[in-house]
Amino acid sequence: MIIGFYGEGQTDRNLEIARKMLKKNNDISYISEMTDLSIEEIEELKKELEN
Repeated sequence: MIIGFYGEGQTDRNLEIARKMLKKNNDISYISEMTDLSIEEIEELKKELEN
């Protein structure tokens, strides 16, 4: 996991938001824009949720 400008706590929160957005079938590029996570990070989360 990449720890960016906001630190680990903010990144963890963004990951949780991304998980929720994926469950609601939001577009990956939209999730990336809203959470500042990379497309690759979101695709990895999506794979985890599918398992």
